[in-house]
Amino acid sequence: MDGATNMQNVRHIKDQGIDAVVIPAKEWEKIQRELVRLRKRANKERTLSELRETLIRIKTDIKDGRTPQGQDADEFIAELMNAK
Repeated sequence: MDGATNMQNVRHIKDQGIDAVVIPAKEWEKIQRELVRLRKRANKERTLSELRETLIRIKTDIKDGRTPQGQDADEFIAELMNAK
């Protein structure tokens, strides 16, 4: 988001202890789309980080002569497919 919200159309309301901000519906929809995009990106980055850590553990197990622990490849792929 470029931060270019038209501040002339934004109103701050304070009434009986309630704080609110009113913005045009078009701006709200734009903010919501950006929020969804950022959440997807964060989820993708978290998944990739977890995958990276798992691969490092597997590599270390193999290097140290241990059998890697965890699920089989089919379960792993199914989990990845469901993480969309």
